[in-house]
Amino acid sequence: MPRAVRWVALWAMVSLTATPQFFARSGSISASANPCAPGPAQSSCTTTISWSSQGTLWVQVWVSLNDNPEKHFASSGAGGPHSRDASQIEKISDFTYTFSLYDYSWGIRGVQLASVKVTGTGDMVPSDSTNETPAADESFQTPGLSPNSPSTSTGFFLPCAAANAAELARLRLRVHLPPLPVYPADGDIPAELQNRYVFLDEHWGELILSFPPYDFEELQPGQERRENRVVDRVPLSISSCPSLSVAIYQPGDPQTRGHVYRYRLHNRRQAKQSIDQFLLPVRLNQEVMPVYGLVQPYWWGVSDWGGPKEGSIEGQLNRLSYSWGDDYRQEMQQSMLRRRINWYAKLSKYVLEPGDTLESFGFTTEAQPGIVRAYLEGAPSVTSFRSSWPQETRFQVSPFQLTENNSLSVSTIGPKFPPDADRRWMASDFLDSLGELIRNGELPGESTFIQEVLRHLETVADGDGGAVDPAFWPSEPETDFQAEILMAIRLSLGD
Repeated sequence: MPRAVRWVALWAMVSLTATPQFFARSGSISASANPCAPGPAQSSCTTTISWSSQGTLWVQVWVSLNDNPEKHFASSGAGGPHSRDASQIEKISDFTYTFSLYDYSWGIRGVQLASVKVTGTGDMVPSDSTNETPAADESFQTPGLSPNSPSTSTGFFLPCAAANAAELARLRLRVHLPPLPVYPADGDIPAELQNRYVFLDEHWGELILSFPPYDFEELQPGQERRENRVVDRVPLSISSCPSLSVAIYQPGDPQTRGHVYRYRLHNRRQAKQSIDQFLLPVRLNQEVMPVYGLVQPYWWGVSDWGGPKEGSIEGQLNRLSYSWGDDYRQEMQQSMLRRRINWYAKLSKYVLEPGDTLESFGFTTEAQPGIVRAYLEGAPSVTSFRSSWPQETRFQVSPFQLTENNSLSVSTIGPKFPPDADRRWMASDFLDSLGELIRNGELPGESTFIQEVLRHLETVADGDGGAVDPAFWPSEPETDFQAEILMAIRLSLGD
């Protein structure tokens, strides 16, 4: 009997390049067949529920029987049509199933976009389940959470000693790794993975390399031999535990335009790695969004890197496609970091150790602030290849030298919009970003503060693009990050 192969994707990559859209929200939903006719000697039948939406990010379909409490039925992104079969439609004269389509773009229920009522008809036999609603989608998960990272402890390694993905999300952290096969406990590689040499150690946040040895090569320190393979271990860059805060203020020199951004980076005590790189993506090029006045902590360097050359990007994407398939290549092509401000420790003794804090990460720019993700790399990690690794093994390891494939990210505030950006566009982007953070569990959607901010942003996005009302003052922010979000909204959308 073939052995089951276990793969794990610790977190889905999130594109930083998608252009936000703002449209009037609308949707439609239908049922086929309706009425639903059970076959001979059957008490229930199946109908197909189809729906589509426009101007949304995420929608959900809920079903109720005779106006009883609703149950979740299905979820999807925007567009469509999407569909799902609904079974157990009973032929009872006073039974009516109502399927309602709701906007869930910001992680909480918004307006009802459409609904359809379904009934059953035709001959039937007695049924013992006449009070059941159509089968709900029990596999639904909040977007952004991997199926292998549920809200209960899994045994998989997670940074910050987090017990589960929900706990990690509350720290505003995500793990960025490609999907990886888990290394078998007995070290016996299944036949279908004989040509794969890179595996995940699910308990220690490391790569395990298992590859055929060179006949003439002796084992190097840390390596072992298992049957016809050499086993080596390589630390990943995902074992730090960062906390990031930001302050934005006007330059002291009245001749200097723009905003001064200053970041404070802390590596929590439960970290298993130090931090030696802090990267802040900037999605506009240097001509559109110049950055100057770069500052860094003592014995750290900083650069405003414009991104790899297109030929280099193509080579990296080809390696990704070879190791993880074309779907992952397309995902990475959208989310690959082009320009970024990169702070790095010049010497290993100046890395940010667990429990320590560094300040004075900063720059000045006219770019308006928005919600972004900063990337942190732990040390030590995959920085060089061993001579004992065969060429094919090096080829499979090389993608882990990319920040996008081997890092943690934390939600923060950073330069995002040109100084003359349309306020409706910026408000829509804030809504998109907040909705994503709510769905991922990084912000509490039930928070009074968050709900008031969402409502105000919707007013700006759907209005005439006027400035944020100076009288707008929501409930008190409940965390420092919420206060930073409010600061960014006022700076970007105010006069």
